Amino acid sequence: MKTALKAFLFFLLSGSLFAGQARPRPALITAPKETMRWTVKIRHPSARAATSPASPGSAVSPGSQLPVEMDFVHSGEVTHVTIAFGGGEKLEFWQIGRYNLSRSTQTGKILILKSDPEAPPYPYALGKTFYGLENVKPADDKGEADFGGAPCLYYHGSSPDYEAWFDAATGLPKAYREGGATLVYEFFPAAPQGLALPAEWRAAWEKHRLRLRAAGLAR
Repeated sequence: MKTALKAFLFFLLSGSLFAGQARPRPALITAPKETMRWTVKIRHPSARAATSPASPGSAVSPGSQLPVEMDFVHSGEVTHVTIAFGGGEKLEFWQIGRYNLSRSTQTGKILILKSDPEAPPYPYALGKTFYGLENVKPADDKGEADFGGAPCLYYHGSSPDYEAWFDAATGLPKAYREGGATLVYEFFPAAPQGLALPAEWRAAWEKHRLRLRAAGLAR
């Protein structure tokens, strides 16, 4: 009986001792795991959308050429990206390692370009971090703040002036704000292992690899 009472008193005391302690902070996840799927929704400031340039003489409304949502499916070295623009247009491309595959809007042919890891030809391509988080630095840690009602780890930097929120439970990005635009991240169950190119894209990729081998630029 005394043993049970001691255990009960220890439980009460330990609860009071640790109740005021902050919960452990998860490590920030700024780059995708081996397999992952996520979307990035972009909220543009009305001022920027209103001044977005449109082609002279076209019926394109201001802001319609701005991206509003990006869908990423990543597995190993393969990433599939779909970008939706304000005017309803969609752009699709694939990334294999340092190569980007896209379809020409003029010819309909599949184009393959090698990307520079510091400045990829496609601004929405998957780089070393999730899209939009290149400027987040550990020194900009400002503690915690809610975003959308969820507790987050909060970062605020001045060069450039940005704000970033990471889920306080998982460490995954929740939102990023810079220049008036806000990126909101949402993550889904892991992408399938061995994400495969569709047949037409695979044929173009294999043809390109054969040309590289013939030129002695690949094995």
